[in-house]
Amino acid sequence: MHIPKEVLSSVFFVCYKDKNGELKYAGTAFLLQDELDTNLGLAHSVTVTARHVIRAIERNSVDGKVLLRINPKEGEAEFIETDVSEWIHHSDSLYPTDVSILYAAPDQQYDVTSVSTSIIANEQDIENGIVGIGAEVFIVGLFVNHTGKHRNIPILRTGNIAMMPGELVKTNDFGDIEAYLIESRSIGGLSGSPVYCYRESLIASTDGVLQFVKIFRLVGLIHGHYSVAQPQKDTLVGDSAYFDEAINVGIAIVIPASKIIETINQPEIVKRKELERKALLSRMLNGGTS
Repeated sequence: MHIPKEVLSSVFFVCYKDKNGELKYAGTAFLLQDELDTNLGLAHSVTVTARHVIRAIERNSVDGKVLLRINPKEGEAEFIETDVSEWIHHSDSLYPTDVSILYAAPDQQYDVTSVSTSIIANEQDIENGIVGIGAEVFIVGLFVNHTGKHRNIPILRTGNIAMMPGELVKTNDFGDIEAYLIESRSIGGLSGSPVYCYRESLIASTDGVLQFVKIFRLVGLIHGHYSVAQPQKDTLVGDSAYFDEAINVGIAIVIPASKIIETINQPEIVKRKELERKALLSRMLNGGTS
């Protein structure tokens, strides 16, 4: 599986300083390009992560600051400071879910790219068999045991869709939510990481020549994983025993990308989009002088 550079460079790490002033890694964030007005060529990138990552920072940080560790185009990784109050959360009154966004993006000095909303998985992708049970997926994000001393080093994990959204999935922090289940070993640092579906299709070109086309779809973001208790040593499978540690069972919970779009389309952000559109149109009409 060949992963495009823009997918790898769309992620960066979410950090904070704990009560002792020590830097802690909390999860992964990524950039998503939200098209605002194609006629004006106006677009804006939003920063996306899991809501529970921001909640953890609210509880545990010394100053309420969300630190985004991002690679510049040259040199060592740098930190961009944001406040927890700047993050906007999915706010469906009936079914809130694990999505938070920052209506801002790093500037052009950073080696980071935006993933377009045009590759978000939709119903047509399901009908065409691009997204479905058994489809190959991959996750790009933070590995807390090897973050990179000088620059962010994201890791890639692969798997398959094990269950499509249907009946709601029970979670500890968000109750029953709509979610995919994928067979892949999620870990703490991957919270908020983008999850992509990958497929190679044989397609005929206009001149009739068959060629392989690589198709990527953004399925959603990592919420977490299931764990079971680990038996004491020397306990046979099937014996009743005391369980004292957790084992990752290899099934991860993925928040559908449609929930990210719902968050972006909340009234607060829609209003900001309209203000930006009007401001750009005004500058264009006045020759860029206002």
